[in-house]
Amino acid sequence: MHKWIHQQLTYLNELEAQPEFFPNQHGDVRAMIREAGRRAALAGLPAAVEACDIRAGGLSPSAARQILAACLAAMPLKRTARLTPPEVAKHYGVPARAFGGLLRSSQCIPCGLPR
Repeated sequence: MHKWIHQQLTYLNELEAQPEFFPNQHGDVRAMIREAGRRAALAGLPAAVEACDIRAGGLSPSAARQILAACLAAMPLKRTARLTPPEVAKHYGVPARAFGGLLRSSQCIPCGLPR
């Protein structure tokens, strides 16, 4: 579902970049949000289903983006969404031992963790 939501966000960005085409797309945007709600229900994500509960009227790309963001926020993070220390070391082209040493010596603190 992560990938599908990101594809929809790309579509919304394209719609917003061409405002002259958007008035004809309100139905598509509403259908997109209904589909997000259906997928969230299948995935067992009640908070995402609630976020996708849309009322009558048109939806702007920014409103749809906020709804999809709420769906993403309700989804649990995949374990693969985080990098391991060896993966980070490989990404930056440094030996894994050197990176591990930096972590242990507190010279390199992962974001969001206290020192």
